[in-house]
Amino acid sequence: MHREALLLLTFATAGCALTSKGEAVQPRFYSAEVAAPARTGGAGATGSCDLRLGGVDAAAHLRERMVFRQPSGEVGFYEERRWTERPEVYARRALSRALFEQKGLREVVAGEAPTLSVELLAFEEVRRDDGSAVRLRLAAELSDDRTVVWRQTFAAEKALPGKSDDERAGAIAAALAQCLQEVAAAVAESTVKELPKVAGTAGGTAACAVAER
Repeated sequence: MHREALLLLTFATAGCALTSKGEAVQPRFYSAEVAAPARTGGAGATGSCDLRLGGVDAAAHLRERMVFRQPSGEVGFYEERRWTERPEVYARRALSRALFEQKGLREVVAGEAPTLSVELLAFEEVRRDDGSAVRLRLAAELSDDRTVVWRQTFAAEKALPGKSDDERAGAIAAALAQCLQEVAAAVAESTVKELPKVAGTAGGTAACAVAER
């Protein structure tokens, strides 16, 4: 009897331990969606530049989980903090809004046109001894049907306020959304300047003229 009681106690203890270790992580979801800016009568641009927004990709480690980078450069992931969508989805929407709504470029979905391709390189919290920040880096290139005519890397960084752990996650999302808005605007501005240099396509020098209103 004593042996049976000991076995039951052992199994019960093991079961509790397994239950405790097996508790599922409950992820919390955050959005870095860029809010659409208010429309004003003098904003944007008019013109006849055609553009295709090609691939908007992200580095292999940028997925649903939020990323942080240690001072040593080591990259880590928050298991319980997730994005509602993958970072490149936020980037595509921000770029599309900046290029086609704010700058007034004509979006091409079929046929020849200069193509803007983008890769999101960093979308992360940066931990430092003197305080944390967020960092966004994005590489863009403009090509015609033969060559890359322009390539540039854009970056933005914002300091994070010293808040509680729960509040910090929301601050990271908000700060990265601001960085994304700034970088998308900078990419659009540079693209507008470079498009007239693209020859031999529908958006080339013969048919591309963008004039700020």
